[in-house]
Amino acid sequence: MTSIKGKTVILTGASRGIGTFIAREFAKNQARIICISRTQKDLDKVCTEINDLGGEGIGLAFDIGEVENITKLIDEIKLVINSLNIDILVNNAGIEIYNAFQNYSLKNIYSVMSVNLIAAIELTRLILPQMLEQDSGHIVNIASLAGKKGHPYDSIYSASKAGLLMWANALRQELADTKVEVSNICHGYDSGKELLADTGI
Repeated sequence: MTSIKGKTVILTGASRGIGTFIAREFAKNQARIICISRTQKDLDKVCTEINDLGGEGIGLAFDIGEVENITKLIDEIKLVINSLNIDILVNNAGIEIYNAFQNYSLKNIYSVMSVNLIAAIELTRLILPQMLEQDSGHIVNIASLAGKKGHPYDSIYSASKAGLLMWANALRQELADTKVEVSNICHGYDSGKELLADTGI
């Protein structure tokens, strides 16, 4: 996929950090960006910037960690754009909880795994059939170098990103004979522009 002008993008974790950089780059290329984050006020700010840069921003407030409700998010997206014709899915949402491993609670573990790994898998599972039907699509997973070499006091985050990489690598092989592409980005402190350049979008 060499041109993203007019393409429809879903971007999770859109209102902060790397997500805002990614949103700006898509906007400069005149994409329609469905921005997902927990706080509508923050989304409104990002969408205003997207529109000012020449893109189209649509903000949907949703806690991606509530994995069991992602089907409701899909229904909302269908209502907003009158279809589920998504060209690019960027699984960017992520959280970190720094702690010595023995001091993590089960709630901490579930939170990190739900947002960083399970939500990306579930959102992709629900969107992939339409990409296969339209015979095009690109799934971009924002992972981390922590998924390749674990970071101390960040073990659960490291595990979640390693899981994201292995799942996506397997998915890429399953989709090898289709026109749906899968990219994994293992960043350190890269800008959103550099991240997009690495995907080939």
